Parts: sequence; structure tokens; C-alpha cells
Amino acid sequence: MSKMNRLATRLGALSGCSKQTPSTSSHSCLCLARVLLPPFLTSPDGARPITVKAYREAQAKKAERAAAEERKRNSQPPPLPLHVQRACGLFRRALLDKNIEMALPNYRIIASQHYLHALTISELHELFTILADSQDTIESPELSVIELMRVVYSDMMDRRNPQANIPEDVYGRFIRLYSRIQDTERLTAVWEQMLRDGVVPSLSTYNLALRAFLKHGLLDKVQAVFDLVDSRKDVRPDDDTYLALIRAYAKAGNYDAAIRTFNRVLDLNIKVNKVLVNAVIRAAGKVGNLEGMRDLLDWMRKNHLHPNRTTYDILIAAHARADRVEEAISIFGAMREDAARHSQHPLSNDPPIPSTTTYNILLHMFAKQKDLNEVDKVFAKMLESGVQPDAVTITTLITACLDSDDITRGEKYLGLMDTLKVEPDASVFNAMINLYGGIGDLHKAASMYDLMVERGVAPDRYTFRALILKHGGNADLAGAMRWYNEMRKRRMSADHDTLKALMRYHDLAGSGIKVLREIFVDGVKAGRVSSQLCDQLLSSEIKAGMSVTEAVETVYEQQYRKRGIQPTAQTLQMLVLTALTRRVNGGKGLGNQMSVEGGAGSGAAGGETTKAWTETLLEAANKLEAGKKAEVAGNQGQDVAAERQTVRVPTLAEKAYDRREADALLRVYGDLAATGQSLKPVLQEKFAALMEMLTGDKTVTVQT
Repeated sequence: MSKMNRLATRLGALSGCSKQTPSTSSHSCLCLARVLLPPFLTSPDGARPITVKAYREAQAKKAERAAAEERKRNSQPPPLPLHVQRACGLFRRALLDKNIEMALPNYRIIASQHYLHALTISELHELFTILADSQDTIESPELSVIELMRVVYSDMMDRRNPQANIPEDVYGRFIRLYSRIQDTERLTAVWEQMLRDGVVPSLSTYNLALRAFLKHGLLDKVQAVFDLVDSRKDVRPDDDTYLALIRAYAKAGNYDAAIRTFNRVLDLNIKVNKVLVNAVIRAAGKVGNLEGMRDLLDWMRKNHLHPNRTTYDILIAAHARADRVEEAISIFGAMREDAARHSQHPLSNDPPIPSTTTYNILLHMFAKQKDLNEVDKVFAKMLESGVQPDAVTITTLITACLDSDDITRGEKYLGLMDTLKVEPDASVFNAMINLYGGIGDLHKAASMYDLMVERGVAPDRYTFRALILKHGGNADLAGAMRWYNEMRKRRMSADHDTLKALMRYHDLAGSGIKVLREIFVDGVKAGRVSSQLCDQLLSSEIKAGMSVTEAVETVYEQQYRKRGIQPTAQTLQMLVLTALTRRVNGGKGLGNQMSVEGGAGSGAAGGETTKAWTETLLEAANKLEAGKKAEVAGNQGQDVAAERQTVRVPTLAEKAYDRREADALLRVYGDLAATGQSLKPVLQEKFAALMEMLTGDKTVTVQT
């Protein structure tokens, strides 16, 4: 009898089942045993019983697994190596002492051994703060330290609790540093990263971001940040927030939006200060709304906000830009009167006493008017008032001498630097280079470069621009290239006007297409490519023998279309001019008449060249039309001998259809039309005639 049957028999005896037949008793007791026995002694389906031993073994394994999991949860990390323990101790001591020289090497030891888990997030944050503080005290932040701060930030992200955010000031420090090094790309990226990380900025962080974006002219970002803070119900924008927004509108020249924002500030009963009102006045001055500026000045006085020095400077500068000289002088007089009243009865802690900036504005106004006598009077009054001139003052005085080529007066002003103990900058010497270069004295212009280097003043981009343009404008192309190469040695990139002038000089000198391509490539590397540079390259390639079709399929496709440069009417006019004249002149181009525009600084020459293009284009088109009419008349048996003496009939080669060239020109025309530009009506008509000549199809139409 099995163990189960014996157990069932015992249970049956206990339950009074012994009187039944053996078979019935055994079956009934077995069923009763299965009901009364614990489920763990039977298989899951109840059909196969298991032993108590197997149950105990299973329970023991289960308990062992639970204990292992408990130990795992409560287990401590393995002990740190002694050198890592020592590094952690020194690191924490360095944090207490704010000793960055000690903290960094020990942090690197801990990180290199992969024991960052031994440091808490608060300790990493403290290290980040010390690194950021070290950059606040220097003029130019170190890129290597900023990169190290990014590494620490990454370590903090790895160590943070999923439910906790990185401290808000970490992002604020990055915003401030990237703003200082003018890295707008990373500035924008860190702001967006903060929002993605779930950090809810405080009002101070919003204002910090607004100021940073405003500083670098990212006006769309300023508006986006303001909209974000304005949409929150738990944060209320303050006067600093609205100040940044108004200044952004002023930069964009949107006075209407600035005045609307100012009225909103008044409606919200936010305290208005002079800085805020000055920002609105500046916005009005940016668009030349002088009446609006005066209204705001009256509002200040009515509300007991006494105008300060900045208020008057903005007003004087706006009237000077508008050539309202008498009104500017009147405002300056009112400023001096306010300053005199303040000296007797102080009205505020910011008196409107004329400063160096005030006198510089007046000097610039009279220099613009070419009134050297008034320039001298203002400068004398400046010295009489005890106002110290600066480098801008000397630069403005020298610049006033440019139109009259008054070398003697300019040299006198330059000599005042030492007398008045003015610290010079590059702009002073740049003005003298322009002055000497204006009279063709290139030797003295170059001596100014030597003098500034001798005095420890670093030349800037405008120094080399002045030297290049003056040498090139005086037909010294070798000298211009010498200064251009010196500029490149100093790892400076030329600005757009300098590159354009150099290409123009080489084009006129016939230096060859290779050097023009090299200068153009420099422009590409410096990010200064424009339609004007592309037009000059296109013109030079055509002059070098490239066909119109090849010029469009190579230069136009690679330099205009791929770079997103929009063609101008001048671009198409140049191509049409080439196509027409080559047909008239038997395949020869126009030579130097194909130049894009006049030399740098000679706008009149550029206009005359463009006018000459138009006249040549019309002349060529008229010749073609006259030749076509003469041929038709000859076919009709008419006597056109007299006409044939003055107008050459196009040859068969000239009349040969060129659908590929027509498609190339139509491609440029389509891009031009997409920009909303068009040719003048008379040129539009000639262009349509050229399309008919190239295709032989009168149905090819050019839409205006």
C-alpha cells in the first residue's frame, strides 16, 4: 500500500469511513485527503501529489533567493582603493577651501578610475560653481574651462535622481559664459536644453536669457522668451523683463511695438524708471520719430522723472542724424541748463552733465556737415568744461579732415593724443591711414601702421581694409596684395567690401582668373559671399572665355544656387549682354566693359558702368533687330544697300539656334522672377527677342 493510501486510511478511520467497503473507503478517503491536505503537497493540477521533502527544498531555495535580493538591496559598494579614497578626501577639502588648483587634479583621478559614484551631486555642483566663479573674474573666459564645466554637467546628469532636476543656476552660468564669448549657437542650445530637462526657470533666469539674446541681436529669441514668461500664471514679468523687450523692439526699429509695450507697463502699474523711458525714446529715435521723442520727454517731466545724461544724448544724436542741427544745439543748451540747476538744487542722483559721449556726438554732427570751424569750437568748449577727450574724440576730429584733405589739421589732432594723455586705439590710426591715402601718400599711410604697432596698438580688420583700398585705389595692386597677405598672416578675414574691391582691381588689371578665384574662395571661407561677389566672379569667368551656357551650368549652379545666393537683375543683364554682343562681334566678348561695378568707394563709377551696360545691350539688340529686318527686306527683293552699309547682318553662325543657351538664360530668369525682381520694360522686350533668336520659336514667351 502506498504512502498516500495509508494516509487516506488513517484519515478515513478518523472520519468514520472504516465501515465502508475497502474500495469505496479507499477512494473516498483519498478524495478527502486531497481536500484536507495543504495544496503544496499536490501538483498544480491536483492529479500528482508531491513529497514534503520536495516542498521543503523548494521553500529553502525561495528563501535563499529572497535573502540574496535583500542583501543586494542593502549592500554597500565595494571599498574604494586607497589612492581613490585619498583623492576624494583632498577633493572635498579643496571644495571647502574653494581651491580650484587642488580640486581639479583630484577630480580627474576619481573620474579616470570610474569612481564618480563616490561623489554626490551637491559636490559636483560645488565644483561646477567654483569653475564658473573663476571665469567671472577674468576679462575673457577660457574655452578649456568651459569645456570642463560641460564635462562636470554631464557627470551631474549621470548621477542625478530621475525625479530631480539639475540646479537652475548651472544653466544660468552657461548662458552668461556663452554670451561673453559670443557663441550664439551654444547660447541658444543651452536655453533649449534647460527647457528639455524640465527645469522651470525663475524670473531672474528669464531676464538673464533676455539680456543675452538681446546683446547678440537674436530678437526672435527675445520675443519667444518673453512670450514664455508672459504665459505663466505663477511668474509676473517685471521692469527688467519689459526693458529687454522694448530694447529688442528698438533694435528692430519697431517703435509701434515699443510704445505698445510701454503703455502695457503703465496699465499694469509697474514702476517706471528712467532706463525704461530712455529705451522707448531710443526706439522713437531709431525710426526718426522726433515728435514722439519730445512727447516722451514731456511725459518724463510731468511724472517727475528728470531727464538724465543718457536721455539728452539720445535726443541730440537722433536730431544730428536727421540733420536737424539747430534743434540738436537747442537740446544741448537745455541739457546744460538742467545741469546748472542741478548743481544749485540737486534734482536726482543722476545729473545731466555733458560727458565725453555728448561732445563726441556734437563733433560728429559738425564733421558730417563738413564745418571744421564748428568742430574746433565744440572741441574748445569740451576742453574748457574739463571733459576728458578719448580715442573716439581724436578719431572724429581726424575724420572731419578727410573731405578737405587737411593733412596739417589732422596731424595736429594726432599730436594731441600725447598732450591730452589719450589712450589711442586702432580707429585713430585707421583715420590717419585714410587721410594720407586720400592724397595718395601711401608711404605715410604705411608709416601709421608701423607707428601703431610700435605703440602696442593691435591693428584690426579696418586697418588692413584702409591700407588695401588706398593702395588699390591708387593703382598699386602689388601693395594692396602685400597688405592683404599680411592680414591673412594675422589670421584675419577681409570684409565683404575689401574682397569685392580686390576682385575688381584684379579684374581691371587683367591678373587672370586664378587669383580672382583664390580671393573668392577666401570670401567663401569667411562666410562673406554675396550676389555682388558672385556677379564679379561670373563676369571674370566670362571675360576669360567661358560661354554663357557653361557659366550658368557651372558658376551659377555652384556659387548661386548651391549657396542660396539670389540673382539680381544685374546678373541676368550681364548674361544677356554677353549673349547679344558675342553674336554681333563674331563670338568676342566686351572686354573690360563686362566689369561688374566701379572700384571701392566709387559709387558713381559703378553707376556709370551699369549705365554703359544698358546702352551696349540696347545697341547690340537694336543691331540684331535691324539686321533681321534687313534680311527680310532683301528676301523680298527690296533695295537695302544703304542700310547694309551701317548695320551688319548676323551670319548664319550668329543666327544658329542654341536651345541649351536659351534654357540656361531662362533658368536664371526664373530664379530672378521668384525673388519678385524683373528687368526694365525695354530690357524685357530685348530679352524676349533674344529668346526667339536662340530658339527660333516665337511662342517662347517671357512673362514680366
